[in-house]
Amino acid sequence: IERDSVIQQQASKLKQSLTTITDLKQLGSLQEVSKLVLPPGTIVDSAATRSIPVPSKDTGISAVGVIERDPVTIYRYSVRLSNGVRSEVAVGILLGRVLILGAGYEEGSGGVQQQKILVCKAIADSFKILPKA
Repeated sequence: IERDSVIQQQASKLKQSLTTITDLKQLGSLQEVSKLVLPPGTIVDSAATRSIPVPSKDTGISAVGVIERDPVTIYRYSVRLSNGVRSEVAVGILLGRVLILGAGYEEGSGGVQQQKILVCKAIADSFKILPKA
């Protein structure tokens, strides 16, 4: 891996909202969010949406009981940055904050390069955001 980083940004700075943005879909589609969080000039080679189920929560209050929670949405991008670096990026939201994970590598060929690609993809694919139990 050449580079990896995690960036945190208040969602309301990316898109104005009267309420706290709690789901990535509230910011927009895969394409709309890519324009908000990726640097200008970035080429998106592929994009996908992942939905991570969140376990229900027992409140311990008999009148309320068990709360079913919505799944967490993660957007995944494989991109080429303007400086020639390829990057695997995962984006999600937790408590009104956009979290962006990126793992990048220089373009190249060969077995070592293939291993870098697989490691970067595995890092981005492992990105999970789960609310407190």
